[in-house]
Amino acid sequence: MTNQTEVSMGQHQTSRAKPVDVDAQKILIVDDESPMQLLAASIIERLGHTPVPVGSGEEAVEMFQKHAR
Repeated sequence: MTNQTEVSMGQHQTSRAKPVDVDAQKILIVDDESPMQLLAASIIERLGHTPVPVGSGEEAVEMFQKHAR
């Protein structure tokens, strides 16, 4: 027997992810492909956070150092 949040998949059971109660955060996205940046940014925005996309590791380090707390 499963409850509403569990789905039976053969011998495996999965449950839906529960929202995490956290303050909105800036999240650095590092990817050299724009479509992947856009996909990740879309998901991050839907979760209530602010995406910060960059295209390389060097840009990521610069952005992190510029905005580190």
